[in-house]
Formats: sequence, structure tokens, C-alpha cells
Amino acid sequence: MACDMACAAALAQAAERYGIVDKASWQAVLQHDAAGFARSLCEALRAEPEQAAAACQWETQWEAVNEEEDVSTQTTADMIELSTAEAMLTEAMKIGDEYSAARHAAELRARQFEDAAATAAALMQRADERTDGEMAARLAAEEQLAAQEQAARMAIEKLLAAEAAALDAAEERARAAELRAAQAQADVERAQRAGSQGRGGRGGRGGRGAPAHPPPPPPPPPPDFIDLVLAIPLTGAGNMTVRQAWQILLLTDRSPKWLLKQVHPDRNIGREAQAVDASQRVSQAMAMCGYQDVRSTGLED
Repeated sequence: MACDMACAAALAQAAERYGIVDKASWQAVLQHDAAGFARSLCEALRAEPEQAAAACQWETQWEAVNEEEDVSTQTTADMIELSTAEAMLTEAMKIGDEYSAARHAAELRARQFEDAAATAAALMQRADERTDGEMAARLAAEEQLAAQEQAARMAIEKLLAAEAAALDAAEERARAAELRAAQAQADVERAQRAGSQGRGGRGGRGGRGAPAHPPPPPPPPPPDFIDLVLAIPLTGAGNMTVRQAWQILLLTDRSPKWLLKQVHPDRNIGREAQAVDASQRVSQAMAMCGYQDVRSTGLED
């Protein structure tokens, strides 16, 4: 009985330390801290070894005096209680080891998950940095392309403006030359008429008058711009290069609008089909060379 009391006292001390009051709390302790409970039970059993040994000796002597059968029965009961305690201790330590191994495995999996999460975050950050770099490079390329297009557009506009100014100046010079030629022709005709009248009167009177000068030859006919425009070969059916467009517009020193008037079907009665083809070519050449107002023929001017 003293041994049982010592084991029971040790077990009660360990249970009190862990707050075990029922079967549920006992299962909870075995599940979460079985190893600690086993150590606590061992410490409690080692706490009073001398008292437990003396109690066991006194119990043996007392039982020997009374009844040998009761002693053997009690010894057997003590052995059963001790083996039960040892089995409980072994089971508790086994459960504790299993729990420790499970906790170690869980911690290992948690560390692996944290490492994988850190690797994924690093890869995501590098992908974001690479995306930002590509976006910045694309924006820079677009800005550079826009600047180049703007510079090319300004250069083309300046070139077209210079060409338009040159064509206008050439048209003014041609108009002034025509006026001077017409004035000179009129002066020559007046001088010829005056000379022929004076010499003819004297010749009638004395017979010595000089013969009158023959009239000047008529001016050459104007060029047929329809034939000139249609004579310029194109690369394909309706395909025109910039060089061919300028060849059409430079058939005359006048403006392209004036050339479009000359080949218009309204001024070429009887040649409407050829005039339509020539007008389309002149309009296409004006559009390719930068002249915007190509729909109006300007015949109302």
C-alpha cells in the first residue's frame, strides 16, 4: 500500500502540475506535451525514494506477520500497478516523440514554404523590374519616333513651301515676260505700220518708196498638254512615282492649277475621254507633291 501511495502521490503531483482533472485534459496533455508529462512523473517518483523504499519494507514485514497469502497478493498488485505506470510512461514518451517528430516535420514544411514564398517574391520583383524597363524603353522609342516624324513633317512642309514659292515666282516671271513680249510686239507692229505709211506716200509720189515689210509670222500654236501628260509613261496601271508626278507638273512654268485647267474636259470638247485621263493624272501628281486643293479645277476663276 505504501508503494501504491507513493506512485499515486507522484502521479497526482504530476497531474496537478499539468492541471489534469478529467479524461479530456489527460488526452490533451498526452497529445500536446506527453514527453514533458513523462519527465514530470519521473521527477515526482524520484522525489522521495527513501520513504517509498521504507514504506515498501514495512509493508512487507507487516504482511509477513499477518498472512503470507495477502503479502503475495499485495506484491502482485504492486507489480501490476508499477508495470501499468511504466506502460503509461512508455506510451507517454512514445506519444511525445511522435508529437516532436510531427512538430519538427511541420516546422520543416513551414520553412520550405517560407523559402518558396521568398523565391516567388524575388522572381515577381525581377519580373516587375523587367516589365518596367521594357515599358520605359518602349516609351522612349515611341517618343523618339514621334520626334523624328515631327521633324520629317516639318522638313517636308518647308520643302513644299519653298517649291510653291518658287513656282509662284516662276509664274510671275513668265507672266511678266509675256506682257513684255506682247508690248514689244505691239511696238514693232506700230513702228512697221508707221514706216510703211510714210514710205508708201513718198513712193507713190516719186516712185522711189521702199517696199513694205511682210507681216510677222503667226505665233506657234499652244502645246497640247493632254498629249504631253499622257505621253509620260507610268510604272503600272494607275501607279505613279514622285519623279513621274514632278515630270507632269514641270511640263509648264505655270502653276499646277493652271495645268489642270488646260487639260480639263470642259476645255477640250471632243476629247473628253483623254481629258479625263489627263486630269486624273495631274490631280494625282498634285496630291503626291503636296498640293492640297486638287478637287477644284478653278475654271470659275
